[in-house]
Amino acid sequence: IAADLLELDKQDNVIGHIIQIDSGGGSSLGMEVMTYALSSLKKPKVGLVERAGMAASAAYGILSFTDWVMAEDKNSEVGSIGTMISFSGFASGEKDFMGAMQITAYATASTAKNLAFREAIETGKTDLVISELLDPFNERFLANTKAQRPKILDSQLDGSMYDAGDVVGTMVDQIGSFSD
Repeated sequence: IAADLLELDKQDNVIGHIIQIDSGGGSSLGMEVMTYALSSLKKPKVGLVERAGMAASAAYGILSFTDWVMAEDKNSEVGSIGTMISFSGFASGEKDFMGAMQITAYATASTAKNLAFREAIETGKTDLVISELLDPFNERFLANTKAQRPKILDSQLDGSMYDAGDVVGTMVDQIGSFSD
């Protein structure tokens, strides 16, 4: 999609872009690709949250890089601005439900490799995952969102979801249709 947008932006018969979204979020890497593409476009771009749809988490991050954010109805949902991770695994030496043993080995000099994940899997402690991975990424996510949507309130950056009609002027610019 990002490559298509960049190519379409070069076409003389294209006057602008409508980014239509209905998504609960997704990958931070996908968001990075899309926000780079959107920030590179020369022509106007409108983000449109579909009727009864949502733009949450990474989807809202993408939407924030448009020039104007619309929702097709006041009950469309926006928000969930924040960062999380979910993973599972077996500590080295543990067996899975079929009896296969997990073996994990690291080079002698790779003492910090995957340390945050290893600690979480082996001890259940997520302190390193939060401090070394989630918090730094979340700070960039929030800073980028605030830079793109300067009227957004700090209180709207805590991961909550909102009805679009309740956040017109901060997270959404207008309630309107595709034809608007």
